[in-house]
Formats: sequence, C-alpha cells, structure tokens
Amino acid sequence: MDVHSDLLAPYLCQVSYVVRDMDAAQRWFRRVLGIPHFGTFETFLGPDYNFRMRARAHPGIRIKVAMARLGARGAYELELIEPERGDNIYDEFLEQHGPGLHHVACVVPDFERASAPVRAAGMLPLIEFENNGARGAYFDLRPEGGSVLEIVQYSKAMADGLEKLKSPPAGAPEYGGTLASHFFQVGYLAPAFDPVVDFFKRVIGIERFVEIDVALGPPDDVKVKGKAIPRPFQQKVAMGPAGVNGENEIEIITPLDDNIYRQMIAERGPGIHHISCRVPDYDRYAAHMRECGISPVLEMDLPAFKGAYFDCRSAGASYIEIAQYRPQAAA
Repeated sequence: MDVHSDLLAPYLCQVSYVVRDMDAAQRWFRRVLGIPHFGTFETFLGPDYNFRMRARAHPGIRIKVAMARLGARGAYELELIEPERGDNIYDEFLEQHGPGLHHVACVVPDFERASAPVRAAGMLPLIEFENNGARGAYFDLRPEGGSVLEIVQYSKAMADGLEKLKSPPAGAPEYGGTLASHFFQVGYLAPAFDPVVDFFKRVIGIERFVEIDVALGPPDDVKVKGKAIPRPFQQKVAMGPAGVNGENEIEIITPLDDNIYRQMIAERGPGIHHISCRVPDYDRYAAHMRECGISPVLEMDLPAFKGAYFDCRSAGASYIEIAQYRPQAAA
C-alpha cells in the first residue's frame, strides 16, 4: 500500500472499547486475548485541551484509559476507556449499547490534511481536543455505516510517551502466539453494501477492495448458535487492506436474506461489529475460547476456511472472530 498523508487507511492503528469496569475489562482481555501488559492512566479532557463536544465548548470529561499492544509485532493498539458518568459521548454509548467496540483510530502526520476528506463528506466531529502538540477528533461516521473514527496527530514527545506506556516491562508473559498477536481485521456490518464500500474507498482511502458473494451453509458445515443450518444463506463481503503496509484488513458484510448477520444488525445496529484473529490452528484457539466460557454464535467449516464468531458481549468485548485460512490445492 502506498502511504500518503491524505489517506487514512494506512494509518489505522487502534481499536477502542468503552467499558464500565476498567479492572474487570483488563483481567478479561489478559485472560482471553493473552495481553501481557496494559499501560493505564487517568486524564481530564477539559479546558486545557480546548475540549469541545458536538462543536460546543464542554466543561470536560474524566476518563480512565488503558493501552496495550495488538497484532503482529505489537504494531497496533488496543484501547480501553472507562468514562465518568454524565454528559459525554462515552456514557451515551454505554447507556444505548452497553460496553463494547466503540471506534477505530488513525494516528496521522497532519491532522488537517487527513481529516479534510472526512469533513468534506459531511461527517461531523463528536468531540475535538488539542493540547501539548496533540490534536484530534472523533468523527461520527454512523450515517455512512462506519461507526466512530478517531483521527489524531501526536507530538513526538507524546507519541514516545505512549509507546513507553504500553510496552511490557521485563519479565512480562510472552506476547507471541497469543490471540492478541494474531489480530488482523476490523469487521463492519452494513445493511446496504455499495454505499458503505464506496464511502470507505473515497473517504477512508481503501483503494482496493476484493468484493465477493458468499453463500454459507450446506454442503459445508455451518452452525448458528450450535445448530446446523438447513439451507445456505447469502451475503456480500468486501475486504480491503489497511494499517501499516496494508498488513491488516477492513471487512464489510451485508446480509442478502434473513440470516444471523441481519439479526446482529437488528440487535446492535450497523457499523463496527468484530475484530478477527487469523490463527494457524483454529481448533486450539477455539478450545481456549470455550475454556474461558465463551460460546460461538456462528461456526463455519469450509474448504478454504475454518472459523467462528465468539459472543463476547457479556464481557464488553463485542464479537471476536477466530479464523484459520486453509491452503488450497492447485487445480
């Protein structure tokens, strides 16, 4: 992927969850994803940050934040945010949806240039902040099926400080081989396929989507909530590269008939839905999820793929997909 500062996709670096109980959430992510270390801090986003919510000055929000490494080589970031109760977008999210996936973030070299396409598309900032060489905003992409996107520019000192914060200390458990180290995808559900794919191309800068029609079900082994489905169901899927060197992926799924994906949209609404971990041995990691008391809602055993979506909503972690891609014999 060619990196240009006026495209956002190459700078995707973070998935962020809003939680009600920071300590419980960290314990869960350590146990399930194998994250060895969270760097934590509290901050007050107020007048010192020129803090604005929905384009108006705001007295401020106190939040607890935890950051950890994610993905191959720890190049990406998992963030947890616990807000104070009150008039703020995080508490609104908890009241409307409960804890779970809230936004993705792009750390960019030039905030004005990177955010220009989003503003030009009519997307409005939910919050804006600026302090000590950092400038950022959360843009509300929900009208286009994209949930919330944070765009932020850090000073070198702040970027170095955050890298140090999330770096495990000496003696921390091994990171390699954990589910966290296999993170590779952020998935979205969309009722309408073409407009959302077009938006991600134009505004987010994903230049190359692979678009396919997928039928899941017989003769392949597909189960929904533990029961084999009697007939195939249909969906359109788009997958495009994002993140450093295009190593990670954005996925967009649109159900074409009444199936589990449509039910998920009805439960939570469209937008950001899951993260996916691409693993070398599905059975091993699926057994780990089950040992943690987490059940799959959709299981797929196909010639080229074996995987499942595990329902982590009770822990405030939305859905996590475990995916193994099988090599195909040459025709």
